[in-house]
Amino acid sequence: MRITEKALLLIVSLAPLPVFADDPRDRDEDISATTLAVEVHQENGAWHYTYTVEAPATNKGTIQFLNIDLACDQPVSEWEVFDPSMHVANAFDDYSDHAATTPTAIAAAWGQAYDFGLTRRNDAMFALDLAPGNVANGLLLVSPYGPKLRTYWLRPDFMVSEQWDYPEDAEEQPDIPTADDFTVTGVIHGPACPGEEIEEPEPDLFDGSVSPWQTEETNALLRYASPLRDRFARPDEDELLIHVHYAENIDASSFKVEPVRNGIRRLFNPEPGTDEEVRIPLDKGLSKLKLTVRVMSGDKGKGKSRKGLDRDVDVFEFRAEDVEVKVRGAGK
Repeated sequence: MRITEKALLLIVSLAPLPVFADDPRDRDEDISATTLAVEVHQENGAWHYTYTVEAPATNKGTIQFLNIDLACDQPVSEWEVFDPSMHVANAFDDYSDHAATTPTAIAAAWGQAYDFGLTRRNDAMFALDLAPGNVANGLLLVSPYGPKLRTYWLRPDFMVSEQWDYPEDAEEQPDIPTADDFTVTGVIHGPACPGEEIEEPEPDLFDGSVSPWQTEETNALLRYASPLRDRFARPDEDELLIHVHYAENIDASSFKVEPVRNGIRRLFNPEPGTDEEVRIPLDKGLSKLKLTVRVMSGDKGKGKSRKGLDRDVDVFEFRAEDVEVKVRGAGK
């Protein structure tokens, strides 16, 4: 049978088109413009911490989780006399080791989180599935203990779907982003641990980037009154305020700033036991700032980690671009 040119064109036009998956290197799940706020008050003999997460319409990714650290350094026995059911109406998931977690009840307003509870890592978890342009409020922690600064994490949804052409060795390729590359880390007030009640308010200070190889001592060599998180967007601004506190035991001669351009290093004057405000010029788009300092040589034994590293390395990522916040409805 002879196939005419017209019939051949018809067969080609009906054939399914090949599907090309996207390059995972182009994946952008940015949630840096998200805001997290807390309202704190006392009620019926307990402290109530109510959090609101606002995801502007300009976010690129969906916020999957909000985690708030509740870990304690000292053994906790107060769970024996703390009854969560006296403070929240419904039960919550509890996988924590009570011996290392400050007593806390967890709840969420209806429709604001599809799951919530205490994790094995001793932090509070709210599963949000919060798309750009939405807000989740009424995320509640109740504890007998007053406020202190706690670390929080906002994590994006990072499902690996057929949309992305991930190679088998993706984990070994540093140019392929992971959820950690878009996770926002910062500090906000939450329940203190037993015995940590503070009569005088402490200044709000952020320890900066947290790495598994850092000890608490090395991570506190550089602390920040501004900013209080490591990833953020700065709409319509041409400079970034860095208010840095230098520990008493820093080696000022080891202080470095990256990128090495525009004379940024000369803006800093690190001196042990001091603090200063530095204004960094911003370019439009995505920028990173990396600050590094070593512990003073005589204190290296105190600040060393298991790998023998004796430095504090903090990385800030910011987007200087127009950010318009439009809340379109309640989060899931």
